[in-house]
Amino acid sequence: METTTPPTLAERDIPLGLPGFTYQDLHDEDKLADLDRVFLAELTREEPELAARLTAYRKDPASFDPLSRSRLLVEAGRPLARFIAHLFGIEREWQAQAANAEPEAVLFRFRRDFLTRRAAKTKLPALDSAELAQTGRIASAIERDLFPGLPWDRDPELATAQMGVELLQLESDFLAAVRQKKIPAVPDASRSRARELGRQAVSSQSENLPRPSSESDEDLLAFLEELLRVYAVYCHARFEQPDWKREIAGWPSFHLPESIDYQKLVVTERPNPALPEQRMGPPERHRRRDGFGLTDHRMSRRQVLGETHYCLLCHEREKDSCSKGFFDAKTQIFQKNPLGVALPVCPLAEKIS
Repeated sequence: METTTPPTLAERDIPLGLPGFTYQDLHDEDKLADLDRVFLAELTREEPELAARLTAYRKDPASFDPLSRSRLLVEAGRPLARFIAHLFGIEREWQAQAANAEPEAVLFRFRRDFLTRRAAKTKLPALDSAELAQTGRIASAIERDLFPGLPWDRDPELATAQMGVELLQLESDFLAAVRQKKIPAVPDASRSRARELGRQAVSSQSENLPRPSSESDEDLLAFLEELLRVYAVYCHARFEQPDWKREIAGWPSFHLPESIDYQKLVVTERPNPALPEQRMGPPERHRRRDGFGLTDHRMSRRQVLGETHYCLLCHEREKDSCSKGFFDAKTQIFQKNPLGVALPVCPLAEKIS
């Protein structure tokens, strides 16, 4: 019977990406301190203000209020990730992963700025009305006729977000100049792009597609606002209209927080009127068992990004209740949910993200 000899400590002591450091140094407190000094020195050269804040925090954590501490953790995490990638020689893989994730950041800006702040608050026509069907046709024309270069067939979720964010940015630039008077004039690039969209709308064969009356800044702004209004109604309807809802069921950008019914914490249905005590979970949430194997196939990268985006927003607003609980500053006690259960801090004092 053959046996294999486990590798010796020296054989496992591979060099790291920084001269003078090896893998076994990661198990040595003194060498870890040396490694930390190298990181701080690099950070001081590249981002001295951030390095100064990090050093001040380490010396006196109590001098940072919770919001400042959360911002520091988020901002310092970026150069730390870069340092670790270099340390383990995985810069290429890390950069490739970041390059793939970066375009998808638009998904969650779209969710925040358009779906949550605009579409979800837009009045919706009756779901079985001709008006809603017409809105769907106009929305499709906006997508295909005005933004034909986006990946509608390959990645419709990403295309939707890219179009929505671009329209929001154009509207913002026109509003700042035309109505709010925050800037002296509409940026040339934005005016040129709005005019291009207007000309595409005029030349489109689609009926009822919004079109600008002229190429003046005022008319172009009205044109952009109408595009966004129609698309907001359409996106709101996609949460409600059954066929449209199925289309976006797997889109993380359309996953918005839901209210909790504390009298129905477990959602069930009664499929048999003759047997009202029979209950079952919603069919769309069923997962067939595979013996004793795990039936949850885990989240995709895009779904994970959708959840971590919430964490970043909460940290920057000092609303990371996952670690702080729901504390009422006026009464100096933790809030209770409708069932009378207090909502204190995480017992591990962890920031989930």
